[in-house]
Amino acid sequence: MSQLRLSSSRAPVIMLDAQAVMTNISGLAVISSELHTTLWEQLRGLEWTGAKQTIEIPSLNVDATVQRIDDSGGSSAFALELSRIPDAAGTPRKVDAGLPGTDSSGVGAAFPHVMRSTFDRAGQGPGAIAVCGQGGSGKLHHTLAWLNGRDSGPGPLILDACLLPEEKDARWFSAAREAIADGRSVVLRHLEDLPRSELNRLKALDTAVRQQPAHPPAGRDPAVPSPARLVLTMNPEGCPDFVSDVVSQIAARVTVPTLSETKERIPVLAAHFLDAAAPADRSTLSAVALQGLMRWRWPGNVAELRATLESLGRSHPGRVLQANDLPEHLRNTGRRTLSKLESLERDAIVAALEQSGGNRSVAAEALGMGRTTLYRKLRALAIETPEFMAP
Repeated sequence: MSQLRLSSSRAPVIMLDAQAVMTNISGLAVISSELHTTLWEQLRGLEWTGAKQTIEIPSLNVDATVQRIDDSGGSSAFALELSRIPDAAGTPRKVDAGLPGTDSSGVGAAFPHVMRSTFDRAGQGPGAIAVCGQGGSGKLHHTLAWLNGRDSGPGPLILDACLLPEEKDARWFSAAREAIADGRSVVLRHLEDLPRSELNRLKALDTAVRQQPAHPPAGRDPAVPSPARLVLTMNPEGCPDFVSDVVSQIAARVTVPTLSETKERIPVLAAHFLDAAAPADRSTLSAVALQGLMRWRWPGNVAELRATLESLGRSHPGRVLQANDLPEHLRNTGRRTLSKLESLERDAIVAALEQSGGNRSVAAEALGMGRTTLYRKLRALAIETPEFMAP
């Protein structure tokens, strides 16, 4: 407990390992199962060259001094002293929720402040904005969250470059130009699929946007939309040179990071996807299941996370999802390889728990070991024990 008194300040002090967390009074308003999971995943990946180091905790918008504590069994725990109490009220900073109802994928439900600032900087000029990122990273939904936060008029006109017909009258172009004239933003998706024949029309749309008044007239009715924007979404991988060249000429770029680069978003996104179910069928994640999500690399980005959570919600309605409920590739992430003897021991413990109906005291007796020894082996062998199990 002395680690909880690292200094005389009243800032939160947190001690945690993979399974447990302790905090002082100041930290009670900060700690949660989601924060425990995100902190543990962040800390376990640190490279240590000294006894202490300073890190940033993005979800709280604070820095923390971290000290690693190794026990005799070789596993680690960490003690953190936050630089201050997060926010004036002592509560963690919430992820910016964007505008409700504008983003069924959930990306807008976790529209980070840093992304909003990036869009704002790119939008300072009058020209087009190119939103770049991998497939499934949420380019369209970040775009909609930003546009709906600035435009007071009708929603943007959304077009898909891979569906643009090569017509002489180019009805898509007429519709886009008319939308811009009415102050309505235009979003052109999958720019990497734009036919070469449409390049000049794309340039003409950018010109139309640039010719709008840079600032609203004095005394303008607040209900009148802001000047229209042209936003292009694209996956730079496989984008033809003739498209990339035009984008470089007309657009300011915004890069949407992959989910593996912004894993602090996973708890918010996961809760959002699960909350889409009817209240009686709504599932939640246990801390250990959330750890499994945090450790996966998510090559399919947010789209893969959404599909995974929706599938889990359908197959386990109204339950607290445990690690064993996750697909196999998520259950095995970050788990060390057990020796043959350890594997046999783990199987025996799992079988005893199942036979005892989850009663750990009965399981320990059947295995011929003390309850404290069983608890230690549960941690060492990464055996999950759901909260409803008896002690």
